Amino acid sequence: MVLLRSFWTPCIVHSNVKSGSVAVAGYTVATSLVLITLTVYMILRGDSSQLFSPYFEADVRDSLIFYGLTAVLFLILMIFSAVLLVMGIHKNLRGLMLPWLGGMALVIIFQLLWSIWLLYGYYIYIQVVIYAAVYWLWAAYNYYCWLCVYSQYQIINEMQSPNIELLYP
Repeated sequence: MVLLRSFWTPCIVHSNVKSGSVAVAGYTVATSLVLITLTVYMILRGDSSQLFSPYFEADVRDSLIFYGLTAVLFLILMIFSAVLLVMGIHKNLRGLMLPWLGGMALVIIFQLLWSIWLLYGYYIYIQVVIYAAVYWLWAAYNYYCWLCVYSQYQIINEMQSPNIELLYP
């Protein structure tokens, strides 16, 4: 059963999930490039003192470099998974869509857990509620993008399912 038939957001409107999934791959690449740039800026002694930043409590000399490079590596893998996603959509190979589905699931889980930890760890600051709400909205949008790609995965799965009909003489 396919979950979505079209992909609609305020900025991106597609009548089917195939073209919507390609747009989601473009969104993934663009977001990954922005986050890589931000992370490298913070690693190179940029300002990481914002309360909403995942690198807020990271030590600039040690842990920020390790976790920042880990995030950069993950984001590069997300870019490659977006390329595989587009190839899988155009060639109707659902196996090429799995890396993106798994990677985006990790992103969504991280966003939800990070925002909960932010609320729990800094409950005395009222602006943390706004930061957490923004993370939740972003996670909801990423989940909607995940549903779009998963719907395309289901469509390809239904197309590739064998229809075996037994003919008796």
